[in-house]
Amino acid sequence: ASMSTSFCYVDFAEESRAFMIRKLTWGFLVVLISLLFVGEVFADPAGDLSCADVVGINIHLSRRPQFHQMVSKASFGWVRVDFNWRDIHQKNKETGEDQFDWEKTDTVVQLAQTQGLKIFATLAYAPVWARQESCSDSKGCPPKSVSAWTRFVKEAVTRYSTVEKWGLWNEPNLKEFWLGTMNEFVDRILLPGYQAIKEVNNKLEVVGPDLAFGEDHNWRQWLKRIARRGMGGFDIFSFHVYANNRDDLDGDNRKDTDGDFAKILTTRVFPSLQSSGILKAGKKIWLTEFGWRTHDPKVVDQADQAEYIVGVLKRVITSRQDRGGLNWLDKVFVYALVDDNVEGSKDKWGLFEGKHKDFAPKLSYYAVKKYLNSVSGQCQ
Repeated sequence: ASMSTSFCYVDFAEESRAFMIRKLTWGFLVVLISLLFVGEVFADPAGDLSCADVVGINIHLSRRPQFHQMVSKASFGWVRVDFNWRDIHQKNKETGEDQFDWEKTDTVVQLAQTQGLKIFATLAYAPVWARQESCSDSKGCPPKSVSAWTRFVKEAVTRYSTVEKWGLWNEPNLKEFWLGTMNEFVDRILLPGYQAIKEVNNKLEVVGPDLAFGEDHNWRQWLKRIARRGMGGFDIFSFHVYANNRDDLDGDNRKDTDGDFAKILTTRVFPSLQSSGILKAGKKIWLTEFGWRTHDPKVVDQADQAEYIVGVLKRVITSRQDRGGLNWLDKVFVYALVDDNVEGSKDKWGLFEGKHKDFAPKLSYYAVKKYLNSVSGQCQ
């Protein structure tokens, strides 16, 4: 096992010669790792949790016990989980009575907490019966009743009393996820959702609004509106950034490295948070999605993905230790745990392959695991 370990981890400090060797052999390494290490990873207990509280990963609703074990073993401290209103809360077709299906979320919460993982649960997306009639065929459709939304929020928060961080919606500045106006989001989702959570337990913290960064996503307009109208709707400000959100780089035709990503954070995100007043309010800042997809190895292959994700984590954790340039980020969440299961899909963001490839770990999983387990000192 010790001999094979030297092959599976990527040493990102090597010079260009080693980098070229790594680039030429990544496919061989993936096969070697999958054959030699899967049993070992699934069996071992969690590693050193130094700095684990800073780093999380998006797992959606993964209910495989092995995944939760592997997330814990890699020293992630947090998981972001989807609590989709549309999948949980239905109406009986004959009686009209409310029906709640908590089976999937019960399983995920139990598995995560068994592994000592903290949960950030995102509440979003109205079921068809609760949507406005004008857009009832879209998951981004606003609910027609605020009371229906707040009832679901209270039901979820009451049921999962051990979950301490709750998110309200996801990327409302993208039409795919929100078809209403900015004011409607603040007045019908953010503020009433926040109040509903606090009525259940005032000590719980609300995370939001998970805005998607990008000038083509009306990022600055949404920031200003949230700062002016919705600051009372969250305790922790959250947002998403992907490296191809750069005006001067075409993300599908050339790769954006972790260095490019850090530049986005320091030269574009941070100043906009300052100018909007978000930072002045003194709220914690969470980056709840970032990552690189591997659907086209000519652009970003598995070795690139591993290097870039670890590169971001190093910058964030180093900043926490020495009060450096990214110290304003309280937590960061990798996107995502597992690739899309559809062959040919471009949604290959995961640290693991999809079901059609037997959920094989990618190089990025081993690289992240090695780095996080090796971090010394506490991130405070």
